[in-house]
Amino acid sequence: MRLLRSGAGAARLLLAFGMLVTIAACGEKTPNGQVVAVVDGEEVTRRELAFEPEAGTSGEGTAQPALAALLSGVIDRKLAVAEARRLDLDQTPEYLARAKRLDEVMLSRTLFDRWAEDAPEPSEGAVASFISTNPQRFEGRKLFLVDRIQAASTSPAEALKPLQSNDAVASYLDSHSQPYGRERTVLDSATLPFDLYQQIVALPAETPLVLAHNGALVSLAVLQAKDAPPAPVDRTAMAITALKQEAVQEKLLALRKDAEISYQPGYAPTTTPSAELAAKRN
Repeated sequence: MRLLRSGAGAARLLLAFGMLVTIAACGEKTPNGQVVAVVDGEEVTRRELAFEPEAGTSGEGTAQPALAALLSGVIDRKLAVAEARRLDLDQTPEYLARAKRLDEVMLSRTLFDRWAEDAPEPSEGAVASFISTNPQRFEGRKLFLVDRIQAASTSPAEALKPLQSNDAVASYLDSHSQPYGRERTVLDSATLPFDLYQQIVALPAETPLVLAHNGALVSLAVLQAKDAPPAPVDRTAMAITALKQEAVQEKLLALRKDAEISYQPGYAPTTTPSAELAAKRN
């Protein structure tokens, strides 16, 4: 080892070493205030934690213990993201397509929320009218356990309508080599147009209702029905929300009207969005 021969040289070395330590210390981020953790130099903020789905709220209203419980998962995710980027997984076609879709979904939802907030409050008369003309959402709301068959083609619709069970529908599709899916699921009448609701409640149990919709064939057979009217105290708020959502759909229809949209043959919808909105109103 080479020894320094002068005190001045030693002083210069100590000074240089001290400066390196100071620079390193300045580069470190110490969590404080809104910053709750630092992961390889990347800050995790309280606000970021508050927007985790498990937080149950957004903004600054979430309690600290609840946010602290989420921190470990957020750190794991950030470490995984950094490793994925190191492996260039963020450049794959699959990732880019999914990321584009997620960005579009989040941005469009933000727009819809803004439109709903800006929509004028409906009058008492409009609310009362909406409740009375949509019994499937309110007093007459039901939960249907249905046997649902869906086929990709609507061609056998007329032949299926006279059949008296979904087993018969399935047998017909099998005999004609028509692929289909079949499942039991719960159908909430609040999601249905009133005319479709009327058709379903009028059917005898397990008798199928065959529908052609957007290029697909659907056969619904009700196995059980349960009354599920919302509490009277909640109905006004529900009606206001629904009316504001209709205002959002009106704005979206206006954008469609002004847009230039073309379809490859076979991809165009068989019903227009404006017709679907009108059906929901009726």
